[in-house]
Parts: sequence; C-alpha cells; structure tokens
Amino acid sequence: MFQDDDDAAAKREAERKRLEADAAKEQESIDTIMTSGRLFVRNLPFGASEDELSEYFTRWGSVSQVSADVLVSMTASGRTTGMTYLV
Repeated sequence: MFQDDDDAAAKREAERKRLEADAAKEQESIDTIMTSGRLFVRNLPFGASEDELSEYFTRWGSVSQVSADVLVSMTASGRTTGMTYLV
C-alpha cells in the first residue's frame, strides 16, 4: 500500500517537473519573439499572399513585414513552403 502511494507521488512529481520544463521552454520562445519581434509561422495555406497574412495577423498586433523570400520559396513539387517570418 505504501509503495503504491510512493509510486503515485513520484509520478505526480515527474509530471510536475515535465510541466515546469514545458512552461520554461514556452516562456523562452515568447521572450525570443518579444526581443526580436520576429515570429516564424508554419502550416500556412500554400496560396497565401503577403497581404492576406499581414491582414490576418494584425488581429493580434501590428505587422510591419511578412518575409516574402521564405513564403515564395518552392519545394520540389513546385508549391510554396507554407512557412514565413512575420515582423
């Protein structure tokens, strides 16, 4: 019985540490974005234009630049990558 309690406590502690580590990684990402002002965005529609992305992301703040060089780079299939940087 005591062993089960110890195992459960150890699992809770391991989960707590994992959540703290995840939160620290997320905060590091937020700090990087806030410092650089640059956000890398993936899984964009392949046909998305710079203007469409700028308009969409202004919901959350001002967008001064959409990195066209990343947006329009082609894959082997001839499609855009669906990724860009926002500043």
